[in-house]
Amino acid sequence: MIRTRYFVLSSTLICLLSVFVTAIVYSSSSTSIFYISSGLYPGAPTYTIWIDDVTYYTKDANGKIAFSGTNLLTDVLSNLVVVGSKIYFSTGIFEFTDTWIISVHGFTIEGSGSDLSAAGGTIFQYSGTGTPINVYLAANRIQKFTLRSVNIVAQGDAVTSTGAKGIWLVNTEDALIDRVTVRDFEAGTGISITCDSSQYSAQTVIRESFQFENKYGIN
Repeated sequence: MIRTRYFVLSSTLICLLSVFVTAIVYSSSSTSIFYISSGLYPGAPTYTIWIDDVTYYTKDANGKIAFSGTNLLTDVLSNLVVVGSKIYFSTGIFEFTDTWIISVHGFTIEGSGSDLSAAGGTIFQYSGTGTPINVYLAANRIQKFTLRSVNIVAQGDAVTSTGAKGIWLVNTEDALIDRVTVRDFEAGTGISITCDSSQYSAQTVIRESFQFENKYGIN
């Protein structure tokens, strides 16, 4: 049984770390109050996303519907990658079939909770063979990325794919994974933190995060 309370990964060692995980058990509960505020940087946008039946909606800081559609990635998320943005996900199941690429600094993703045993919570349900979230900017380091209070759950091909990852950080600096549950990547990896040949990852903090039934917990 493994439970991550507070874990800091620094410098090039992050590219060499491999942890084998068979099953991780946890017990926790968390709730979030959604609010509208300014982003990390002055003028940076804040959005709240929710699902109603099969349609995803995005509300901006003025309470106006900014984007909507039935495809989460192409209709909504691809429009929101802006430096310093805060993206809040309400309670619900959000279906990922492709990869959401985060290629800007100061980006925050926050859900309504990461305890699957409790009522509610934000669930990112992924059915591809890659990763639902890839934080990466070629030949540069992404600074100050945060993922907080969400569940990432493998479905379909993601359960059996050896290349599937719950989240993939590449060349990140000052990244925070906080109260995130990743589960059912039975042939793949829960959290992958790597670097390319020209960069390195530094100061990645994994706090109060839990994993179930992933072949590799952190790799």
